[in-house]
This record gives sequence, structure tokens and C-alpha cells, in this order.
Amino acid sequence: MNITVNLAMGGSIPPQTDGLGRKLRLGLLTHSIQLPNWAHSMLRRIADSDYASIEVVLLSQTGNPPLPNTCSLSPAIPVGEHFSLPKTMPGVVESLEQHPGLKRWTRLIRRTTFRARQLAERRQKPRSEDLWAALMKETAPEPDAFEIIDATDLLRGIPVLDIARVFDHLEIDDITAIKAYDLDIIIPLGFRSLPRDLLDQARFGAWSYCHGDNDANHGGLDGVWEVLEGNPCTISVLQMIVNEDLENNVVLDRSWSATVPFSVVANRNQLYWKNALLLPRKLAELHRFGEQPFFERISEENRYLDFNLERRCNAPTETELNLLLPRLRQRSEEFARREKSFWEQWILLYHLKEAGSARSAPSTSLRSYKRMVPPQDRYWADPFPVFQDGQYWIFIEEYLLETEKGHIAVFAMDLKGNYETPTRVLERPYHLSYPFIFPYRDSWYMIPETKQNRSLELYECISFPNQWKLRRVLLDGVEAVDPTLFEYRGKWWIFTNIAENKRATSTWDELFVFHSDDLIDGVWKPHARNPIVSDVRKARPAGRLFSHNGTIYRPGQDCSRCYGYGIRLHEVLVLTEEEYREKEVCAIEPLWAADLFGVHTLNFEKELSVADALTRRPRTTRSSGP
Repeated sequence: MNITVNLAMGGSIPPQTDGLGRKLRLGLLTHSIQLPNWAHSMLRRIADSDYASIEVVLLSQTGNPPLPNTCSLSPAIPVGEHFSLPKTMPGVVESLEQHPGLKRWTRLIRRTTFRARQLAERRQKPRSEDLWAALMKETAPEPDAFEIIDATDLLRGIPVLDIARVFDHLEIDDITAIKAYDLDIIIPLGFRSLPRDLLDQARFGAWSYCHGDNDANHGGLDGVWEVLEGNPCTISVLQMIVNEDLENNVVLDRSWSATVPFSVVANRNQLYWKNALLLPRKLAELHRFGEQPFFERISEENRYLDFNLERRCNAPTETELNLLLPRLRQRSEEFARREKSFWEQWILLYHLKEAGSARSAPSTSLRSYKRMVPPQDRYWADPFPVFQDGQYWIFIEEYLLETEKGHIAVFAMDLKGNYETPTRVLERPYHLSYPFIFPYRDSWYMIPETKQNRSLELYECISFPNQWKLRRVLLDGVEAVDPTLFEYRGKWWIFTNIAENKRATSTWDELFVFHSDDLIDGVWKPHARNPIVSDVRKARPAGRLFSHNGTIYRPGQDCSRCYGYGIRLHEVLVLTEEEYREKEVCAIEPLWAADLFGVHTLNFEKELSVADALTRRPRTTRSSGP
């Protein structure tokens, strides 16, 4: 065993006192300090934090090496089936010739073998390795999660232990040296199995990633099977390892992202950038809430059985690639033909009931909604209705295809459903959408989406409905989408989706909450468990929260199949500064009309319910495409 100090002495930082009462002590287990970009980014986030510190690097030069450039547990190439008829059959024939009773069949076997060899040569079937190389040759998107980064500066001053593994155990000297660091957690990067005596050297075990879910691609090629099989979601799982075979472990966190449909490389890139966030978040949560509350919550979340069906534990075989790749190619070609033949347009839907029949929920008769189709040069989306001066006013995003930029527009609708042409009421140099309008202290206010300006802005109405001024910036330096305000138990809450890793993760996936005691002048604080939802199937806001029959509902977008595919309604069970829980109660999918392919906003006011929907129209109906 060799003990070294990495390059230079580093200064120590006094531990913080909050929840756990001290910083978490981490050990990094790796094969090399040349790390993929995603892992380097994750460790940088931890190193710069006030909740954890890396105390020692455990450098293992033995054991199962990771897939190059990934720190993945996956095999590097697909598993071949080794069917080699032309090579093996002559040996079989020779064996048969040793048996006099089978000699008369030898000529037939030789003739059949010769024809099989001819057919095989004509087909020139590619090897599984060649098919795999073709699938993985695509240039990685930026930022590249697997670009190799030298972690020398990041780990400067941190002791390094060169540890040796003998079969499934560590050497006694290594165990003694690791114990001296009094570790809370070991973070392994790129190991297919871990020795049991290593797991015993950290107070809270080893925390690692498992891609897929226990009933899907457990232990398999991360981010690959989802693309090959056309699965709409790719799942990241952070787990606490409880045995050396990485099986039956405790799930600490899960995150669902939309699968990049036709690119294994891009899907893996997105997946690993999501990984860079999960571990630091759970470390921060353990530090903030302390050991007992943290693990009580984890125990509750793991109380149900979750069987591992072992469907996809290996890389695809040659036979599977020959089956799946043509299907992938077919899906890609169908998508390309659709893009060439059709263009997409968001339209508005509305259902106006008779006067006096107002309810505390939107109309559920989706077939009864009428359509409002915009001119061919624009989209209409994100409708928010209010009632003023005896009529409805519907605020919308109006997106112009020529400028590729949205502004806020409004139109009036009388009690019989007659409506006017939308007029522009709020425009900025940057894109605006999702006009969340609400009354407060005898005035109208609006919080539109202002992601392009990296801010969350509050506007006050000067003259209803078409004159607005910026009242204040609620949050600065954030790229937040679809901000949704909700007043609950004396506090104001803003629900909004944010992508923490810019250009690397999606704004579809993760829901954040901020709260304040004062809507206009107060400080907006982040929720203790942000993001409160990490699931592309339900995270992104899809309209106002509302109460119906004593139940609070939160509409969330399902963007798993495409952006704005559907809406899922959730019952809000708990909403406090430190807790949030919800459960899904129903889903809205665009299945009631054959020409609808998405619905992503639902609101209502008195008797009027409004929504938006995605349509596809033949390109021949437009003089030029979007």
C-alpha cells in the first residue's frame, strides 16, 4: 500500500453546523484522476459546497475497468453470439466420418455446408462490433459529458491511497488506512462490483448510479436500450449500495428524462449530465436535515417491493441489433417524412357553459371544446382567462414564426362565446410566453415567462387590459419556464421549471418552488427540497393550481413523448417550506381527436374553460414552412 499527498497542501474549511452538524466526509473511489466531464462537474459542485468535502481519493489499479471515457458499468461492445457455421461444420463432418453408420450422410452434410457458406458470403452480414461502432460514431453534443478532464487541480491537497483488491477483499493495510479517514460515504466511479469490506468502511455506505429502473434496464447499457426500443423515458437512479454485487440496493433518488429518440450518443450525454446533479442534491439534503430524518424518508420511499426483472443486463447481441436497428431507422425515416410533409401549429380550445353554471374546476368534456385556429404565420398557446367588466379576457402567448419570438396578446369573449381578434399588449426584446395573470389588492398583475432574459419578472397593469409596466424582478439569474403562482396558508409560492445544467439538461424535467411572505416586496426563498419533482412526465407547470371539492390540484405537463404531449393532474398532499408531496389523479392525452398531438395548458374562469392543442397541417396549406 502506498500513501501519497496529491501535488500540494490544501487548506481546511471549518465544518458547517446545520442539520447533521458538520460537513459530510467523502471518499472518492476511482481508477484514474482523468475523469469524464460529467463526473468532474459533479465533484466540483461538491468541492465548492458547504455540505461535504472529499477527504481521500482511493485509487484502484485493479478490478474491473470502466468503459473508456464514461465511468460506466457497461461492457464496451455488444455481446456477439459467435455463430460461425463455416468454421465449425468441417470439424463436425470429420467427426461424423469416424462413425461408419453415418458415412452415407457425410456427402449431404458437406453439400449443405457449402451452400450455407455461399449464402453467408453473399449476405456479408456485419459483425455486431461493426453495427455497434456505426451506432456510436455520432459526434457528441456540447457540452460533452464524456470529454476527459484532468482532475489534478480539483483534487489538489487531498490524500491519495493506492489500494489493491485481492479477489473480493481489500488488503488489511488498506482497510486500516481507509478507516483512519472516518468516512461517511464512498463514491465509486466505474466499478461493476465492490468488495464487502470496502462498503463497511463508510458510515452511510457507498452511493452510486444505476441507470434504468428495477423493472427495466437495470445494470444494462445506460441510455442505449431506451433509444433502441423507443422507450419515451430514460431513468437515472442514485442508490446506496448494500452488497458487493450492486443488487437489491436502497434507492436514494430517481429522475426521468425524455429519451433523445434517434441518438444513443445524445441520450447518454443528457443522462450523465443529469447524474452530475443527483448525488450533490442528496448530500445537501442529508446535511441539511440530519441522519435520522433523511433515512426515515428514504425508508418510507423504499417500503414497497420493487422487483428487478433483469430484462436488459447486457449489451445488445448481434441478433438484437439486426432486429432493433431497422426499427430505429424506420422510426427516424417516418419522423423525417412527417417533418417534410407537415408543419405544427398550436391552437386554442375553449368550452363555455351556460351562465350560472360556474364550477370550481375546468370542463372535463374534452370533445365539447371548440377550436380557435390562428393565422398560418403564428401560434396561439398558454391561455389564461380572467373576468372583467362583464366579459372574459383571455391572455395568450402569440408566437410569430417569422421572428421566432413570442409576445403577450389578449382578446375579449362575451358570455355567448363571441370573441375578438387578439391584440398585442406586452412585448420585450426577448421571448415572452405563459402570461400568468392574477388580481391582487384591486390591481391586475402578471408573471410571464421571461427565460431568455434569465429572470422572473412581475408586471403591474396600468390600464386594463393593454398597458403594463415592470414592477420588479422577483428572481434574477435563473432560466425559469412557466412560472405559476399560488397562495396557500399565508404564503406565496411560485412553481417553475429550471434546468440547472444549462445546455446539458432540459427545462422539461424538474420542478422548483420558491416562497415568500410578501408577494410584491418580499424575498423569494428556494424550497428546501428543490427540485420537488424530477420527472419529465409531470414536472413542468400546465396552468393554475386550483381547489375543487377540498382537493388542491396541480396541472403538470407530460413531455415524455414530445414537448407538451399531455397533462397530468396531481393532488397536492403536503406543501410546506421543507416538504412537498403530491399524487397523480388523472391524465389528459390528445386522444379525443385524430388531428391533435399535444395539449399542455389548461385553465378556467367561471363558466369558461380554455386549453391549447398541437395540430399538424400539410405544408401545402402554407406558402413556406416554419
